[in-house]
Amino acid sequence: HYLLVALLSLLTLSTSFAQETDKTIKGAACLVSDDQGRVLVTRDILNNRIAIPGGYVDSDNPADAAIRETLEETGINVEAVGEIARMGKAVLFDCRATSPIPVLKTTAEAEKAAVAAWQAEHFAREVRSVFLMKPNQEMLDNARFPEQVDMFPALLKSATPSPIQEFDDFSALASPFDV
Repeated sequence: HYLLVALLSLLTLSTSFAQETDKTIKGAACLVSDDQGRVLVTRDILNNRIAIPGGYVDSDNPADAAIRETLEETGINVEAVGEIARMGKAVLFDCRATSPIPVLKTTAEAEKAAVAAWQAEHFAREVRSVFLMKPNQEMLDNARFPEQVDMFPALLKSATPSPIQEFDDFSALASPFDV
């Protein structure tokens, strides 16, 4: 009987802590990567800065907010594998694409590859372009949140790589054009 009461008390404390923590979280983002160590990033229209997909936690939970923002900004459906970092009032999730990410074929030594993202809800409204990009000086110099970029090399060691599909050009992905 005492063991049951103790377990219920622990569960109640754990649940209240989780609810309190969720109320303090205001932002959520996804770290989506591939097996070449590249990170999915967007280039913002307003400030021309690079950032990983993410945004405000509205009425959803942080993981769902990160998934929603990634879809809105990149057109890529992802699943949150797990939380990998907290930065102030934001949480960063290790996310994996649920289907191959369409990327423009590049050379093996290329630092970034364009991602077909024109179907994303926020493309051309909020997002200028989408890339898979290695964390490097260019990313750091153009980052909206440089402190995140500094964390990427360590986080990539435990991140879940997403599948990619390379294309010579994206014409096969475009809608048919009829006159």
